Amino acid sequence: MTPAPAVLIRPAADILKSFTPSPAGKALLGVGASAAQYLAALQQNHQSADAVQLLAHGLPERDATGWAVQSAQQVRSKLTPADAKALDAADLWVKQPTAANQKAAAQAAATAGLHGPGAWAAQAAAWAAPVRPQPAAALPPAPLAVTPPLLVPKAVAGAVQLSAALAAGHTLPPVPDMQKLSLPVPAKPTLPPPVTAPAVNPAQQAQAAKALQPFVVLGQQISAGQKSWS
Repeated sequence: MTPAPAVLIRPAADILKSFTPSPAGKALLGVGASAAQYLAALQQNHQSADAVQLLAHGLPERDATGWAVQSAQQVRSKLTPADAKALDAADLWVKQPTAANQKAAAQAAATAGLHGPGAWAAQAAAWAAPVRPQPAAALPPAPLAVTPPLLVPKAVAGAVQLSAALAAGHTLPPVPDMQKLSLPVPAKPTLPPPVTAPAVNPAQQAQAAKALQPFVVLGQQISAGQKSWS
């Protein structure tokens, strides 16, 4: 694979234009801090959920989806068959980002019911902007489809956080009845309203950060081109 851009040298404020960190995470943002400096501050203060969001929004979509795939691979033995199939579809799109593989990832995500990390990785692949092959020199480039804002990072963050939860021994809710559930992707999807997280004590915060830490490190390695998703 081609190494991912070193996204962590970017100003953190540039990435924060795409998402709002928690109040505790926002308080750690130093003036003029790079994304790497901000990420370090988040980790040191157990704000791992914000660290996941920073990487999910800072990485290019294909690399972010690769991070989601690699995260879900860490807990593959705990996935349902449908979720594992969706993970394979996402993995195939990351390695070979063709239109056919993207369509297959979308279908696998819908079939799995967006229940586990594999399905969310596949949904990230489905929502990503199409990767256009290099056109012939004599032909003008075709326009790319417009990617709905924020959806890919949200799917990636969901996959990473669910992977961490499974790795920590948590169980996921039951799979919904697919006969009663329709999962079309609208042309202009609407995002759900933000959910206020329940208050946690410092011990709970540290425990959650510990569970997410290996996955954040994996995202850091991908962001620097030190880890391949191929």
